[in-house]
Amino acid sequence: MSLPDLQRDNVAVLIIDIQERMMNAMPDKELVIKNADALVKVATTYGLPLYCTEQYPQGLGPTKASLLRDLQAFNAVIIEKTAFSAALPELMEIITASNRKQIIIAGVETHVCVFQTVRDFMAKGFDVYVPWDAVNSRDPGNMAVALEQFRQMGAHVTSTETILFELIRDAKDPHFKELQALIK
Repeated sequence: MSLPDLQRDNVAVLIIDIQERMMNAMPDKELVIKNADALVKVATTYGLPLYCTEQYPQGLGPTKASLLRDLQAFNAVIIEKTAFSAALPELMEIITASNRKQIIIAGVETHVCVFQTVRDFMAKGFDVYVPWDAVNSRDPGNMAVALEQFRQMGAHVTSTETILFELIRDAKDPHFKELQALIK
């Protein structure tokens, strides 16, 4: 299977449940937060549709403050949920209306909410991209299994850096230096 090019006019970004209390239990949480923030910044730079979910925020807390600031500054759609999959009818309606068929999915936990969301978006015909360094699970074994399942389903497991350069495309892009700085 070939990997289709990420196209700025066809891609959206979805951040799943990167919340205060959830992230406290994650290994390598700083890397995941940094890379999710890089995805948010590339989305805001290029005007890509940007969505975020919060799993039961009354119990698990809000989205991490650094991400939340950028999401709110861009007026990202933020949806509270109790279902594990983020492919909720209200979110699917908004994303479908945007006419985007490629989606970058980052967040936690890889084997629960991210897994069910990837599966559901793929079932609806989306090309799904999962940057391995912008997802996480409390147990690294669960994350490894989920990443392998994504590959078996036909999702594109990649990295945040690969996604950024795919969207930048050319060192002559006026945003190249500012976006390149996100991964240094």
